[in-house]
Amino acid sequence: MYTYQVESYYDVIDDLLPIVEKHAQEVDLYQESVKLSPDLPTYEVMNHTGMLHIYTARVEDTKELVGYVVTLVNKHPHYNEDTYAVNDLFYVHPDHRHQGVAEALLSGLEDIMRGIGVSVMTLHMKEHMKFESLMDHLEWDRAEIMYSKLIKES
Repeated sequence: MYTYQVESYYDVIDDLLPIVEKHAQEVDLYQESVKLSPDLPTYEVMNHTGMLHIYTARVEDTKELVGYVVTLVNKHPHYNEDTYAVNDLFYVHPDHRHQGVAEALLSGLEDIMRGIGVSVMTLHMKEHMKFESLMDHLEWDRAEIMYSKLIKES
């Protein structure tokens, strides 16, 4: 059984960072050349300004953090009359996948974002870690295709 809740940056960061490391190891395409190094002061500023929203899944009895959606909420520079929620991180620990955690996180976040006046939510998905059937089930639209290219010289 799981609990789902909005958590403040300062309440969750110590639990979040070790899982973000595992998350990066699992999904980062260029991890040999581009090392994970979260800019915590920037996250603190985003938290202070109300831009950062963290919605988590925890095991009910142990309070272990097993999933999270980190979202950045702001006016869109192209659509200034609307607020966008842009996904920064979305992860469910492998031991807790296919148990409804991802669906509950995204559905709960959608309710929260709607409640604060967000017009559009966006979410990035790694090509090698697709979960399209979940997004189709939740009635999200396929909006873009994104390409990346490592140009850093080692």
